[in-house]
Amino acid sequence: MKMLVRDSGLGQRRIERAIAQLKDAGFMEVTQPRGQNEEGKYFGCRAIRVVHEALFEWLGLGPMLRRERERASQRLSRKARQANRKLADFMRRAASGFRPPAKRPSVLTQAQRIAWSQEWGRQVKAGYDLREAQRRTNTAFGLPPDYQPGLDA
Repeated sequence: MKMLVRDSGLGQRRIERAIAQLKDAGFMEVTQPRGQNEEGKYFGCRAIRVVHEALFEWLGLGPMLRRERERASQRLSRKARQANRKLADFMRRAASGFRPPAKRPSVLTQAQRIAWSQEWGRQVKAGYDLREAQRRTNTAFGLPPDYQPGLDA
């Protein structure tokens, strides 16, 4: 209710009347679930408002609603396929036995960190952007491209 009042600019009482009119017209259904606390007393939860497809048809928005539902369905299908691929990949790795993760470089000594920072500074002064300077510095030190001293602890 607060969101409807805030986003519509109408007063709360006007929103309540509009919802009642939509319910009476058969365009909306409102249910309010109830819960029970430890002492056995009932309390009301937030109301659930369901807008029926008939409202969209009445407003002439039926084709738009169907198009958006189809797009949502396609998005969910894509996510399901991606999740299934990830699950299949995980199961394949599990069946073939887990391999230990790639070894992270050992923690640099203080002197090596200073040398790394100085080299990185030279790269930045040479005009490279921060990521490229990091990549070049790591290449010079024989480290992975995304390595950052201070994150290796």
